[in-house]
Amino acid sequence: MFVYAAIVLVAAWIYAAVDILADRRQTLAVARGELSVFASGLNVHTEAILADGLGTGRAAANHLASIGGVDGAAVRDALSLLRGDLVSGVYVDAVFVASRNRLLVAGRDGYREAAEGVPSWLQDAFDRMPELFVGPSIGYPHQPERREIPIATKVLGEGGSVVYAGAWIGIEALHQRYASFLPQDTVMGLVAEDGEILARVSSGTLNLRSEAMPRVGSMEVHRKLMSSARARPSIVEARGPTGLDMMYAVSQPEPAIAILTVVGRTQQSIMAPWYARMLKKLAVAGVSSAMLLLLTLVLQHYVGELNRAQKALEQVNEMLEKRVAERTLELKQSNARLAAANEELEAFSAAASHDLRSPLTTISGQAGLLELKLDDTASPEVHERLDRIHAAVRRAVEVIEGMLSLARISRHELRREEVSLSALVRQCVDEISERERSREVDCRIQPEMRVIADPRLMKSLLSNLISNAWKYSVRTQRVEIDFTCEQGPLGPAYCVKDHGIGFDMAHAGHLFQPFRRLHSVSEFPGTGVGLAIVARIVHRYGGEAWARGEVGRGAAFCFTLPLAQYHRQEELQA
Repeated sequence: MFVYAAIVLVAAWIYAAVDILADRRQTLAVARGELSVFASGLNVHTEAILADGLGTGRAAANHLASIGGVDGAAVRDALSLLRGDLVSGVYVDAVFVASRNRLLVAGRDGYREAAEGVPSWLQDAFDRMPELFVGPSIGYPHQPERREIPIATKVLGEGGSVVYAGAWIGIEALHQRYASFLPQDTVMGLVAEDGEILARVSSGTLNLRSEAMPRVGSMEVHRKLMSSARARPSIVEARGPTGLDMMYAVSQPEPAIAILTVVGRTQQSIMAPWYARMLKKLAVAGVSSAMLLLLTLVLQHYVGELNRAQKALEQVNEMLEKRVAERTLELKQSNARLAAANEELEAFSAAASHDLRSPLTTISGQAGLLELKLDDTASPEVHERLDRIHAAVRRAVEVIEGMLSLARISRHELRREEVSLSALVRQCVDEISERERSREVDCRIQPEMRVIADPRLMKSLLSNLISNAWKYSVRTQRVEIDFTCEQGPLGPAYCVKDHGIGFDMAHAGHLFQPFRRLHSVSEFPGTGVGLAIVARIVHRYGGEAWARGEVGRGAAFCFTLPLAQYHRQEELQA
């Protein structure tokens, strides 16, 4: 079971690892897309600013050419002309035109300057003669804390001389614009070719950390930025100067100029949502793994308990089978002994019947011959004694017949037929009434009482009960017999009730024993085996027989026949 659990755990962790790695790739792809979008927006904005500033410078240079150029125009007129051309947007703080001999500058706030020679911040342009020039940031005159980015384009002046015309771009205005849409933990700005940060704004953990914006040329990462620069943003992943792992989107404004637009985010901020999701997934996987292991341990425990219970059950079954085999053998032996005893009993019954009947027959015959020989010469006393001999012989024969009948009940092979107990009771009452027509009979029989039993045994059972009720009702002129069925805890209970002399309930336990009589033969004739035969038949059908009565108020003899009921027979057949 642990092997299967291990396979499931390995599969689950592999799936979790694949899902986490796929999520990581997706997170990085989304971050690259977002940075590219920001970089494209920044690039478009930068291109617009450059076009505005350079266009203003070209217009100013053309206007100066009409009044004598940078070197030939009057200073006052030239500066007024420059101030009139300064109609650009908020990002252009000043416009300038410069030659090797003179610099003319006009600011939006009224600042004007005319200087001889080339200023230091523009010297590199005249040294290298680039078409487009971006200089290092400079302080605004009279406000050195206010930084400006000088940009210029090369134009031809009087006599083919080189003139640079351009504008000062206000860094503070750029910062305000960038900060308005900057995402969390992001740095964006402009970087010059020599690596100087021209404009920069950051948020979150990158705020006030200029190291997050790399200086081009100072590190390997800066060379990567320059080599990746193009109009369309490129993604560069590198470690910054302070050890921050960064992802940059780099592009170069059009027209191509030695300036880069850079948007960067820390890898930590990019991957923070992924880390949270990863930890959540790992926690879920860990808890699931722990629950699976715990469930496996519980199942292993229960499987072990089940196996032990199974082994114990097998042992019990083996022991039970052994005991059943032993009991079966004992039962076979008991059946064999019972069969032998029955055979001996049958032989004894036959011998007893023959051996007892012969002397009784002889006695009865001799008494009859003696009575014939004496004829009329015998005294009444002799005739009385001979009558008593005949009665005793008949009594003995009846007892023998009763004993044989009782013995045959246990050996009788049962037949299964539908028997109407109501019809049998009516038949028994009619037979006795036919013999004793002098007595009136009132017999109340509940109809439709049927069982599945042996007809002969049922006839014997009911005949003995009806005869018993008739016999003990001899002192009443009208014999009243009721045969009813009552539903009891053991099933249907059949009762034969009479209104005869009754009996004392103290002697109820002896009624169904052979030859145990409550009255003498002279008082109520009989063999004493009738109720014993009833009990024997009832027991063969798994039932019980009992009696209840009261002296002088009649008696009721009841019995049950569980194995003779319809539903019981269906179960036995099934």
